[in-house]
Amino acid sequence: MRNNDWVGKRAAARQNCQMRAEMRFLDGRPPMECTIIDISATGCRVQLPSEFECPEDFDLFIPSRSETKIAKIRR
Repeated sequence: MRNNDWVGKRAAARQNCQMRAEMRFLDGRPPMECTIIDISATGCRVQLPSEFECPEDFDLFIPSRSETKIAKIRR
């Protein structure tokens, strides 16, 4: 039961979703569309193209919620 193992290590349980989002970068490069595939009050998992090299810090704009979150990569 991998999901139960992960919930124990997280501050909040994640919910599966398919939510469109946009990564906005601090270094001036153009924004990139992405998909949030699970989300909680404390974080989310974002699906990206495999060849994309993601910076450690960026803003994540979620149009369906009209929110922009400050994001940091956690692996």
